[in-house]
Amino acid sequence: MADGRHLNELHEALLEKDFSTFWKTWNAKFGSRLSSQVVNGFSDHASIAETFCNTYSTVFTPNNKQNHNQLQQKFQAYYAHYTGDNGDIDSMLTVELVDRVCRELKRGRSAGPDEICAEHLLYSHPLLIVQLSLLFR
Repeated sequence: MADGRHLNELHEALLEKDFSTFWKTWNAKFGSRLSSQVVNGFSDHASIAETFCNTYSTVFTPNNKQNHNQLQQKFQAYYAHYTGDNGDIDSMLTVELVDRVCRELKRGRSAGPDEICAEHLLYSHPLLIVQLSLLFR
């Protein structure tokens, strides 16, 4: 009978998208087995880091030089006529704000076209948040 209770709890947690309760129930029933950390067939930290580096670099590489130049010229033309808000963006957009927004992202979602999901931002080095805040300014 205990199996039915756990299965019902797991089912309810999944229906409500309550991943915290789901994993607590799962671990209570099945135990928490530590799995090996394997990413794309690599298990050593250096190779895993290299895999992430390659993924990040390919995502943000322009499709081709001509397309990149056209988009850059279009941006420059729009930016030349941009007036923006009179507010001081440097005081409004702080590292703390970017950090808070990143921590509030919903976990367990699939990545977008840039292949980055919330977990990438949450578990990245804190320097990434600083760089993002500079980029957004």
